[in-house]
Amino acid sequence: AYYKANADNYTARLDALDASIKATLENRAGGKFIVFHPAWGYFAHHYGLEQVAIEKAGKEPTAQNLKLIIDTANEHNITVIFASPQFSTSNAHAIASQIRGSVVLIDPLDRDYLKNMQRIADAFASAFE
Repeated sequence: AYYKANADNYTARLDALDASIKATLENRAGGKFIVFHPAWGYFAHHYGLEQVAIEKAGKEPTAQNLKLIIDTANEHNITVIFASPQFSTSNAHAIASQIRGSVVLIDPLDRDYLKNMQRIADAFASAFE
């Protein structure tokens, strides 16, 4: 009974978080965001967003890939590059400087999952404004 009650409580909190993130990202479906590490694919898919990753298959981008990402950013008016504190931000900063943008750190491994996911949704929403 104890475990069932805790599971039900946490499931309710997850459902509330999902509803809050949906509200936060409302009217942003199809929006693209650029991240260094492709950790946000499931998140993007679930909320109707499109992740553009700098790193692919664990490899640093080539010069040609950097150009494509810069072109994508310019085409879609993307001015924020998201990076994780666990990885180097040098390529993220290089792209940000080319698009006159900024780098925002988001942590997929933060200990407080619920608060962190809402913070990340807020960061993505701010990037689309």
